[in-house]
Amino acid sequence: MFRIKNGRNAAIKLLRTGDAKASDRISGRNAAIMGELFRRTQAGQIKGFFLLSDTDFKAYHRSPKKAGFIQLSSGFYKNGELIPCYDVQLLTAEDMEREGYPSGVYAIIL
Repeated sequence: MFRIKNGRNAAIKLLRTGDAKASDRISGRNAAIMGELFRRTQAGQIKGFFLLSDTDFKAYHRSPKKAGFIQLSSGFYKNGELIPCYDVQLLTAEDMEREGYPSGVYAIIL
């Protein structure tokens, strides 16, 4: 399991003081973890990874729509039922960064 830290407090500190050290450290750490998970999925070392949550569904896995792409499947849970919302095809880890990802604990799909 991998923990993606919430950078909210560091971002507020940045706005108040102009000190970007904490925000940059958290952002860099999160990007390194998510980028490595993305690359492992794309290389076929793992099937994918997903956010552990009781309310949100975010899963990154090899795309069934486009060869070589990673698909983000997104949705939410309502009354215990998964409500799918959308999917996005991502070619690079930078695409994933632009799309954004929530903080929280992620697990690998083996």
